[in-house]
Amino acid sequence: MSKKEVKVFDILSEGFGLYFRNIKKFLYYMSFPVLGQVLGLLLIFGLTFIYTINLPKLISNYKFFDNFTVLVICSILVAIPGLIILLKAFWDFLVAYGAVNSMVAALVKTGKLYDFPAHTQVITRRTPSYILLWLLYSIFILLSVNIIFWVVGFIFFIYFSLIFQVFTLEEASPLDSFRRSFKLVKGNFAKTLAIITVLFLVTYIMLPQIFTYLLDLIKGVGFLALLIQGWVAQMPFDTVNSFLLSLNLAAITPLVVAQGLVSFIIAQIIVQYTLPLRSICLCLWYRELKKSEDKLSKKKSKISELQE
Repeated sequence: MSKKEVKVFDILSEGFGLYFRNIKKFLYYMSFPVLGQVLGLLLIFGLTFIYTINLPKLISNYKFFDNFTVLVICSILVAIPGLIILLKAFWDFLVAYGAVNSMVAALVKTGKLYDFPAHTQVITRRTPSYILLWLLYSIFILLSVNIIFWVVGFIFFIYFSLIFQVFTLEEASPLDSFRRSFKLVKGNFAKTLAIITVLFLVTYIMLPQIFTYLLDLIKGVGFLALLIQGWVAQMPFDTVNSFLLSLNLAAITPLVVAQGLVSFIIAQIIVQYTLPLRSICLCLWYRELKKSEDKLSKKKSKISELQE
């Protein structure tokens, strides 16, 4: 086994070990950011659905509702509770990208994982800079989605994979986070790619499929699909199925769409819950690259001193 393979294996092995040894605490920390988003969406669509099916009765009983402006305002008011929860949970999820790196640094140093608010504050006290970091990263991702930039975008995605580690642990500015990540990964592209590939296969494909399969075994997917089938049935299936039949494709039913939606939501929950696992491994890799950079810098300094 080559030295490169050993390095990659060691990083992944240590990262997986840290995650699963502290999995209860990480699951607790991620619960609101993950489940809060699900709850927010359920409230938005659930309350909107209840409002919609009762709207004819409201209009017939109360003339107040027989007004377009009133209908729009009521629709917005109905969605507000779920929207508030959704946005708060989503922000906490974005914060976790940075805060987990602070946790890992403390965990490696002390062997303990505690005081989540303090680690979260490492990010929230720099909220404007953190928002700018996410804004720049989002623009980069949107540009990369264009088929013309797929290859270049993927390459730079690897080079920029350590921006959250640099931002948190070096307290770098958003632009410096991109530059430092590029510099650290430069010369270690293949190793970084290997780590990211393994993390992607495990957290985005294997674990979601395993959990979906296990839930399907106990008929959990079917049960949850039945719960939302009524809401799904409100979609324009006649129009969609007419289009599909014109293409000689099979028609779809509300239950089939509901099952697919449930499977997708379960997969997303697993992917989001495993954010700490991905962050831990990348944080350890950042520390390794930083350590190598420091050693090389000291070596160059000694050579310069000897030459003088």
